[in-house]
Amino acid sequence: EIYMGDWSSDVCSSDLRLTTGGFKHPAQPDDTKAIVAWIHKNIARYGGDPNAIYISGHSAGAILAADVGADLAWLDALKVPRSAVRGIVPISGSYDLRGSKRLEYLPTPEAEEKASALLHVNAPAPIAIVAYGSLEERLKEPSAALVKALTAKGIKAKTLNLEGKDHATAVWELSEETSTLTQAILAMIQSRT
Repeated sequence: EIYMGDWSSDVCSSDLRLTTGGFKHPAQPDDTKAIVAWIHKNIARYGGDPNAIYISGHSAGAILAADVGADLAWLDALKVPRSAVRGIVPISGSYDLRGSKRLEYLPTPEAEEKASALLHVNAPAPIAIVAYGSLEERLKEPSAALVKALTAKGIKAKTLNLEGKDHATAVWELSEETSTLTQAILAMIQSRT
């Protein structure tokens, strides 16, 4: 549990199958979906709210958070209400993987397309913060494009440019209670409770 002032939240951190083990797409989004389903089923026994799940990740984790958050239809098959996922916070990710040449993860153009959150924004989580470091110039445009696609579906989404942060340091914003990113996430969560 994380305590911040008069407010607290349960945080679940997870891992997934890596490409270094020979696991290709869709192993990683499938793992992410299974983790969300596990949280929904089990978090109450740890004092958490199974109907207040926020999904976040950094770098490859951002790609996964956006991927599973862009279309919540997959929750139906796992018997998790779509309303249980209240928001997403992808940090420092690329959301259109076509032409990425990451053959260890996406061996075919079809896999690249399926892994591109930007291409399947259909039934997204109701709120999103898409963050990137100001020194990550290559991620500014994909982040803005994802926010544009999400807002086109009527959800509240915004980009958050983390001043002076690069790919390695953007995620460290989460370790500081007063950081721009932490405060934005807290405001998002508190607005949905």
